[in-house]
Amino acid sequence: MSYRVAVRALCEFTAKEGDLDLRFTPSLTAQEGMAGHQTVVDRRGDGYIAELPLSGSYPGLLVGGRADGYDPQERRLEEIKTHRGDISRIPANHRLLHWAQVKVYGWLLCQQLELEELELAVVYFDVMSHAEHAFSDHFTAAELEDFFNQQCQLFLSGAEQEEAPHQA
Repeated sequence: MSYRVAVRALCEFTAKEGDLDLRFTPSLTAQEGMAGHQTVVDRRGDGYIAELPLSGSYPGLLVGGRADGYDPQERRLEEIKTHRGDISRIPANHRLLHWAQVKVYGWLLCQQLELEELELAVVYFDVMSHAEHAFSDHFTAAELEDFFNQQCQLFLSGAEQEEAPHQA
C-alpha cells in the first residue's frame, strides 16, 4: 500500500509530544496569519521564492507541500510562524514541530536542487509588534535525509498499525 501525506500532517503525526493543540492563546485568525506571512515575505530580497512547492518519496510514501520561503542566494529555507505576544509562550513541543517541518522541507529541497548543505530557519512573526525572531542552523543534506527517513518510518509504522484492525 502506498500513502500520500502533506509535510505538515507528517510532522504532526510523528512529533506527537505532549498536547499538540496548535492554537496559541490568544489565537490568530487565518487572515492575521496570512497577512503576517506576507509581511515577512515582503521584507525579503527580490530573489526570494515564497510558497515553494516541494515533494519527494520514501518507499510506500509520497510527501509534499509548500515551503514558506527560500532565499537561493543565502541558501536559506524558512518556515514562517505567526503569533501574538511573548515568543516565550510558544510551547517547546510546538517549536519542535516547526523544526520538524523545516527539516523535512530542507531535505526535499536538497534533493531537488542537489544541495550538500542548507541553512534552515524558523521565523516567528509577532502580528502586533511586527517583530521577527529567527532561529537558524546549518544542516548537511545527509543529516536532513536521515531525519526525513526517520519521520517517514514513524509515519508508515503508525499508519500500518491503524490499518491492521481494518484488515482483520
